[in-house]
Amino acid sequence: MADTSYRYTRTKKLLGQILKEMKACHEGMIQEALSVQKREGGQLGQILVRLKHIREDQLIAALGKQAGFETVDLAKVVFTPELIESIDASTARIFGVVPVRKEPGRLTVAIANPQHSTVLDDLRFLTGGEVVGVLAPEAQVK
Repeated sequence: MADTSYRYTRTKKLLGQILKEMKACHEGMIQEALSVQKREGGQLGQILVRLKHIREDQLIAALGKQAGFETVDLAKVVFTPELIESIDASTARIFGVVPVRKEPGRLTVAIANPQHSTVLDDLRFLTGGEVVGVLAPEAQVK
């Protein structure tokens, strides 16, 4: 009888693997960060930044590659009145987003963590239009 069971297959690359491919860090740095993570907890990427093994922009780029998100530097975004008015300030704070681009029927917002992409669904409901997420450094989104 043939085995018809299905096994879970990892489709996403590990963050450390992506960072190594980007030449942002090497295996020894990742192993050090994993040891810290095991002792203290926390997210691997943030630990690598804290240990100064990578920069935050490298982390954001790697997370974007891992999750399939584009990245943006909010310091380079031109905040027009139309863009600022596209989502009220209290909603932006509650959801942890910053509007970065407004097109007819489509709003692009920056988020700091791709694991929080469910807020995009909530914003779609609130705005009644398409909402697309991009990643930006947490310090810029706050």
